[in-house]
Amino acid sequence: GTEDLWKALDVRLFPHDLLDKEELDGTPEDVYRKFFSRENGFETVFRGTRGEKMLELTHWEQVAGASFTHGRKLSYTSPVTKQVGPFSVAKETRVEENQLCRLSKGYFGLKSTIRFLDIPFGDSFSVVVRWHIPAEGDTASSLSI
Repeated sequence: GTEDLWKALDVRLFPHDLLDKEELDGTPEDVYRKFFSRENGFETVFRGTRGEKMLELTHWEQVAGASFTHGRKLSYTSPVTKQVGPFSVAKETRVEENQLCRLSKGYFGLKSTIRFLDIPFGDSFSVVVRWHIPAEGDTASSLSI
C-alpha cells in the first residue's frame, strides 16, 4: 500500500544526518518553487552540472490514499566515478529516482528513493534521502538532510 509521507519523513527513521541544520532564506514554499517545481528547470541544470543526463521527469501527481502527498519519477544517466569491489563497472549507470513530497504552509518535506541500475547489485538496494524544511519565522526556513 501507499504510505503517508508524513510517516515516511519521521526523523527517527533516519539515523544519520548528512546536513544537520542549515538556515535558508525564504519560506519552505519558496524553496519548493526554486528547486523542485518542474517549471523552473533547476533539476535539469543541476543534473547537468554533475555530468548526468535527464531522461524523464514526470509531473507531480497526488498519491492515492496519502493526504497532502505528491509523487513524481525521474530517470537519468549518471557517471560512475568509483570502482565497486572487484567487479567490472560501466562508465555510466541508469538511475531511477522516485520522489514524494509534502508541501503546506510552513513546511516542505521530500523523500527520494534512488536506484542505480547498471552497477553490480544496484538492483538490490536503494539510497533513501529525506529533506526536512520547516519554516523559521515568516521569511526563512531550515534544511536538514
